[in-house]
Amino acid sequence: MKRHFIHQSIIVAVAGVVFFTRLGATELWDEDEAFFAATASEMHERGEWVVPWYNGEVFAHKPPLMYWMMRIGFLLFGENELGARFFSAMFGLATALLTYHIGRRLFDADTAFWAGLAMSSCLMFSVVSRAATADAYLVFFTTLALWIYLRTTPCFAVVASDSQSLREGTLSESDEFTGLVPTKWRDWLTLYAVMGLAVLVKGPIGVLLPGMTIGLFVLLRGIVEVESRAAKSKRSRLTTSLYWCWSRFHPWRVLRSVWAMRPFTAIAAVLLVAGPWFVLVGLRTGGSFLSEFFGTHNVGRFLSAMEGHRGPIVYYIPVALVGFFPWSIFVLPTFGHLIQRLRAGANEHPAWLFLACWVVVMVGFFSIASTKLPNYILPAYPAFALLTAGYLRTWLSAPERQWRHWPHMAYGSLIVVGCAISMSIVALTSLESNGQPIMSSLGVNAAVVSSVAQLWWLGMPLVIAGGAAIALERRQRVSASLIVFALSCPVFVAALLIVAAERINPHQTSRRVTDFIEDSDPDAPIGEYSVSLPSLVYYAEHPLVRLDSSDDVEEF
Repeated sequence: MKRHFIHQSIIVAVAGVVFFTRLGATELWDEDEAFFAATASEMHERGEWVVPWYNGEVFAHKPPLMYWMMRIGFLLFGENELGARFFSAMFGLATALLTYHIGRRLFDADTAFWAGLAMSSCLMFSVVSRAATADAYLVFFTTLALWIYLRTTPCFAVVASDSQSLREGTLSESDEFTGLVPTKWRDWLTLYAVMGLAVLVKGPIGVLLPGMTIGLFVLLRGIVEVESRAAKSKRSRLTTSLYWCWSRFHPWRVLRSVWAMRPFTAIAAVLLVAGPWFVLVGLRTGGSFLSEFFGTHNVGRFLSAMEGHRGPIVYYIPVALVGFFPWSIFVLPTFGHLIQRLRAGANEHPAWLFLACWVVVMVGFFSIASTKLPNYILPAYPAFALLTAGYLRTWLSAPERQWRHWPHMAYGSLIVVGCAISMSIVALTSLESNGQPIMSSLGVNAAVVSSVAQLWWLGMPLVIAGGAAIALERRQRVSASLIVFALSCPVFVAALLIVAAERINPHQTSRRVTDFIEDSDPDAPIGEYSVSLPSLVYYAEHPLVRLDSSDDVEEF
């Protein structure tokens, strides 16, 4: 118990520094953060809890839970940036702790500790945990739903021992789905009620993502290694593979797996939690909110690229490498370790197969969607953290069994990225093109160039940590090298999201524009022409008039 308390205290401390430090020091960033904070602010001013409003119009982009939390933040801290962002940081911290508890359930406390640290200090999740957006809430509720499934499913029962290893044992074909799903009605109700809360954050994907993850795992759990089956039978590997595919995915078995997940309980629980709000907002807006929300912002975004946010099917591979950085430096050995575990035998599969399904569903779903944004696959990040932690735990326990070049490649990439960051800043702000710095020649304001030039040191924590980690690893001090790396992660992320962000913040102009107008004439109307900055709407504290043509400008 003492070890678990220490682990969680460290995770809370790291997440506290990265997520909460100077949380309200910067103004709202365009566009998403300012969009949602302006909506919550307008709802707050109207005393509205049902219909989201933005700039005097119904805003059908997202359901209300995020706005509710921001309104509570406004009541606690005032109608400001801290109030808008506070609960994102709280839910981010809660997700890091949830990841720790999932790690304990699937593996052991040490693996869980590394996973919790990764969630507390990876780049993209730290960004959304400091932002007034819906992402931190969605990741929390999808992770919570999967944790409830793991806690209530016999397949994942743990042995009450220090190692907390999975209870061994395979499921026979006759068992079918026994042991793969919760056995109690109240567990199912709780599981789907949490998914209902996720629906109130971002819509149907709140059910689809965790539901498909569990469903895919239930379908695949009976798997045994194809090669070992072929070796024990007279069938060829190809015949065995085809037989396995048919036995797992034939329509009747898929339907039975869906039935095993109690779909009517799911519908009832989600409607019970999320249904009342959808009914109310539909009645209050004459159905226009529901039509735009489901038709445009859910089905429409999946079927066609909106607002230019498109990309190839492999879009999320580089996105994940950047978003999960610095921990993504272990991506190659982690992937190899996962494949090795999946091929090791049936007793290995519950944890590793579940995490593989988690990643495949969360990343695969958005890879085939037409509209793509970096934050869409954030619900997969706890699985990334757990898989990485699983590899690190194996490496620490048996470093002699790992390919000796993996650590050098990983830590070396840290040095390369650090040098690239610092050298890019120096080059863009110092080297000249047509008699001016490259950034200036690209249209960046000279004052911004000057501020960016002062951030040349941003890559240095990575360079120093990478060099120190390589030196320690060569001395066979594997644990010390990993500790140095882990310490560098929150330092780098905090430097980027706190120090660098505050350096750039003075060049945001919306608040100064609206303050100037208010000082001149508090009642003056404000019009927008050829520009749309949600932060202007937020700081103006009243709707802006959209001007679509020069005639509109002249008339205004």
